[in-house]
Amino acid sequence: MLLGLGEISSMEAPASPLDGTILKLPGKLDRLLRHGCALPKGAADEIPLIKLDLEKIIAISSNLQEDDHAMMVRCWRKEVRELSYDMEDFIDQYEHAAAMNCAGRSIRGREIITRRRKSKTSLPWIREKLRQRLWMANKIREFSERAQEALERHRLYNLDAIAGSASLRCIDDAYPTSWNGTPCGEDKAYVGIDAAMENLEELLSMTHDQEHQKLKVVSVVGFGGIGKTTLAMELYRKLGQQFECRAFVRTSQKPDMRRIFISMLSQVRPHQPPDNWTVHGLISTIRTHLQDKRYLIIVEDLWTTSTWDIVKHALPENNCCSRILTTTEIEDLALQSCDHDPKYVYKMQPLGEDNSRKLFFSSVFGPQDECPPELREISHDIIRKCGGLPLAIVTVASILSSQPGKQDRWDYVNKAIGYSLLTNPTWEGMKQIFDLSYNNLPQHLKACILYTGLYEEDIIIWKDDLVNQWIAEGFIQATGGQDKKEIARSFFDRLINGKLILPLDVNRNGEVLSCTVHHMVLNLVIRCKSIEENFVTAVHHSQATTTLADKVRRLSLQFGNAEDAITPTNMRLSHVRTLAFSGVFKCLPSVVQFRLLQVLVLHFWADKDSISFDITRISELFRLRYLKVTSNVTLELHTQMRGLKSLETLKIDARVCAVPSDIVHLPGLLHLSLPAETSLPNGIGCMTSLRTLGYFDLSSNSIENVQSLGMLTNLGDLQLTCSTVQPENLNRKLHIVLNRILERLSNLKSLTLAPRAPSYAKSIGATGMTISGGYSSLSPAPALLRSLEVSPQICIFFYTPKWIGQLRKLCILKFGVRKIDRDGIDVLRGLPALAVLSLYVQTKPAARIVIGKTGFPVIKYFKLKCCDPFLKFEEGAMPNLLKLKLAFNASNADQQSTIPVGIEYLSELKEVSAKIGGVGPEESHRRPAELAFRDAFRVHASCQRVNVQCVKQIIECKDDQSSLTTVEYSPAPAGTSLLSSGWAHMSVGASPSAVPQTARRNRPRERTVTASPHGDGYQWRKYYHKRIPRTHFTRYYFRCSSRRKHSCPATKFVQQCSDGDPCNPPLYVVTYRKEHTCDTMAGCEPEAAANPAMPAGLSGAGLVARQGGSLSLGLDERGVQEEHEPQAFVSSLVYALGGDDDELPQSSAGGRGTTSSAVTFDVAKGGGSCAGAGGDAAMPKTEAALAGSIQKEPGFKTEHLLQSGLGTWSSLIVITEES
Repeated sequence: MLLGLGEISSMEAPASPLDGTILKLPGKLDRLLRHGCALPKGAADEIPLIKLDLEKIIAISSNLQEDDHAMMVRCWRKEVRELSYDMEDFIDQYEHAAAMNCAGRSIRGREIITRRRKSKTSLPWIREKLRQRLWMANKIREFSERAQEALERHRLYNLDAIAGSASLRCIDDAYPTSWNGTPCGEDKAYVGIDAAMENLEELLSMTHDQEHQKLKVVSVVGFGGIGKTTLAMELYRKLGQQFECRAFVRTSQKPDMRRIFISMLSQVRPHQPPDNWTVHGLISTIRTHLQDKRYLIIVEDLWTTSTWDIVKHALPENNCCSRILTTTEIEDLALQSCDHDPKYVYKMQPLGEDNSRKLFFSSVFGPQDECPPELREISHDIIRKCGGLPLAIVTVASILSSQPGKQDRWDYVNKAIGYSLLTNPTWEGMKQIFDLSYNNLPQHLKACILYTGLYEEDIIIWKDDLVNQWIAEGFIQATGGQDKKEIARSFFDRLINGKLILPLDVNRNGEVLSCTVHHMVLNLVIRCKSIEENFVTAVHHSQATTTLADKVRRLSLQFGNAEDAITPTNMRLSHVRTLAFSGVFKCLPSVVQFRLLQVLVLHFWADKDSISFDITRISELFRLRYLKVTSNVTLELHTQMRGLKSLETLKIDARVCAVPSDIVHLPGLLHLSLPAETSLPNGIGCMTSLRTLGYFDLSSNSIENVQSLGMLTNLGDLQLTCSTVQPENLNRKLHIVLNRILERLSNLKSLTLAPRAPSYAKSIGATGMTISGGYSSLSPAPALLRSLEVSPQICIFFYTPKWIGQLRKLCILKFGVRKIDRDGIDVLRGLPALAVLSLYVQTKPAARIVIGKTGFPVIKYFKLKCCDPFLKFEEGAMPNLLKLKLAFNASNADQQSTIPVGIEYLSELKEVSAKIGGVGPEESHRRPAELAFRDAFRVHASCQRVNVQCVKQIIECKDDQSSLTTVEYSPAPAGTSLLSSGWAHMSVGASPSAVPQTARRNRPRERTVTASPHGDGYQWRKYYHKRIPRTHFTRYYFRCSSRRKHSCPATKFVQQCSDGDPCNPPLYVVTYRKEHTCDTMAGCEPEAAANPAMPAGLSGAGLVARQGGSLSLGLDERGVQEEHEPQAFVSSLVYALGGDDDELPQSSAGGRGTTSSAVTFDVAKGGGSCAGAGGDAAMPKTEAALAGSIQKEPGFKTEHLLQSGLGTWSSLIVITEES
């Protein structure tokens, strides 16, 4: 949920000179005083005076504004900022040197100290110590003088008068108390693009005549800010699903062609990394992949002919109705890309007066579009000056939306905007508007937007990366226990709302995950202001000369694909605090030169991915707080990371040979993100400071590490993955995570369990292991959890876990279940904050899934994936639903069951999507399905878009054979006798290869491992148990409690497979046979789930005789009824040999008996007898013995003996066959 600006204001720190470095200095000076006698003479008296001067400067900066004296104010602030940088560098270097000297003395020991005493005057360490003290004394004197000069210059500039006139300013730098603009990332209808959409759809239309099957290029041309990108993204979103392959790539005035082609290939072929990383190799790979496919490629922001020639060379001409869409500001380039055919060039026009008003008022006042009467005239002037450019309109509106009713603010804005855009759009006119927006920002937000100058023009900036970099730089100041990351996220949202950065990736809950900077904002504002402030220095390889400041503080080396680029030599690298490098591996400078780095971002590529790179020396950067490395080479890290005492964020997107063992001893590490298949060293339980742990691989990490996750109680974001298929270990690790770790992570806000590559999760099928019970209760559940995403490719719950209903703050929920029932829907409908629900159902629902009018109050996005979904909406259901997505099989596409009932009740529905499996991408197959869906939703007036995607994959109704734990089986032919064709000749311990064909066909339908074997939601009746050879545990047999009443054939047997301990409950293997045909879902009570222990063996005291020849026990302590029927002894032999007692022939009268005899015995006397039920002469005879008494009838011979222990009762069951 986005914070309103009033809420942001409450978290805001005092204003500072562009960033928060100076605010940290008083505390650092206090620490410096603690060194006492190590300080030079007089330093202890001078340091408090410097601190006092700094506190005065901070107070002045808090009230200083930029009006008519903007140049003087900026110069003074720059002077103060450079002073604070130099002071912080000095203090950090001194403290680091003091710590190293202390460590060195302890290592050298008494012997070396004694040797030094003998020759004091000749040893060099004395001279070094004196040099350091002299250097420190000079620095302290210098800083004292510079601080006094800054205060004196403030007096000479008469800046107090400027601070005193702050109340007269129309645009102050405090946050407003309200916010009426559209929240960032929220879905909204774009204004004035409908006609353009229709025209471009017609130009891109695909028909089957020969002419239109050829590759077609369409170009959109228009001035910057006119809406080309918005139009292209909407077209891509609407038409993209009609193509087999699609990609959206961005170029720039100085493009990196390697990065462009890597981005394109990752989109058209998402499941496979490049084979060759050279530009030529990437072009060849893309051409080969697209040669026989229908593709859509959008190339945004073309600037040069050479760039288009290279891009076009990678896109093959075919007869598959492929399309290319380009956007550019240059009309000649648009004509050239379309082979000089003007009918394929679409010229964007500015918005008309009506659409300009609609966009402006909706951005300022919200959806109601109401403008106060007193502001109508001035608003008309402002709108006219924006010239119909959408970017100009929304930028100005974002300034006014903070205080929409304050007329003096509107007057100020109206006067500040010139008339340049009124007649002819120019860059100068846009610069006036961007400058106005930038100057309206508070100082700390100015630092945040200028920091984006580190990034290249066409690059994607991820929100979490930018937020953590701001924190590492010290831009975010928190007081009173506030969360720095939450404050930084609110700053990011403020810049999005101010239109200074543009959202790209937006999740289903409306949160912006990544952004980019418009090239006009980057070139007209950010780079100009960065040069003025000496904030960021960007060096591009194409620049012949670069003007550098005396001390470069933040350096961005943008070398692209150049192989001969070098770092400028006329630069002092020792003062660089931030380094961002993007380029070829061999052009990477030695990072050790940058001794005072706080932030290091490396993005480099090599032509071959078999290269290794040793980055061990990074551990020498003692001030490093943020480290991100992205590369296709293998990184080597040795056990020397303990030197990075200040490291807060470590993010590596590259192969890693091994993770250093001392990484667990980094005291300040907050965010750790490593690639899949990375095994962390033992001892991660020591990393208690972690807030984020990304891509913890359950496959490659040890059981001990998985268990240690429970010690990371400060974790807020946990991302789990599975890179390899190891069913046994993965089952156990999942049990540990879901049943024991979650309840300990009380601060957890986000939990993700995804496959190794996120793109694989988009497959239409899902084949994860089934979690049967065990997780129905979790006490306590993580109360702060907001996002829970469990990929069905790894884990499918048997039913909806009840503990999910305890997550009152849950906003995003994505998971899969084997079966969905009314109880599961009730759990979901009770989540008050749920906005996004993605549900995969593995089996076909027995009845319609009914969404009633109660529950789901704020849900915006609902996705259901099922082979044949039954979905019904009642009146008033999901009142805020905006998007509905369905995925099902085409085999039933003509049935009404696949089209939801009651869609007319979804009053806010804007978009419906359907993915139909089993239909080819050909038009003849796709069109009927699309028409059927369009007809169904045509009655829904508010639904603006209906998308249908037809794919060849099938959503399986049964367990897929590629599942980690599921095994398909074929039932035995009807009428097959258990005692026929080889069964009588098998021994109990027969190997699988010796099992006859009849037994091999009767395989288990499903096998799971769980700690709570009775929590699968069904009612069972226990009818037998026995010891299994070569194991230490007893196997228990259950059948559905509705077997007699409803003839339900479902059975299962349960056997313990591991010992438990006080902290870890034992695990059980549960094997299911036959599907339930009844409806006995009753859920598992928490008490039953919490007590997974199996019952002990049957005892004589527990047996109760019952008329009719059967024995039964009452309910045990878990509510599982034990039952022994006459056939139980025969069934025991079947199970011993791996069979199923359901293969026994059935009687027509009611149960068993036409081919086998019932066993009756007197429990009290311990005797037994055998007789055919009903005395049928055709019935085969059976022999049985109980407590040593065996009665044998003539005509039979003994074949097998089975020893079965029944508590204190022991019997020999003799199974015979007619001779």
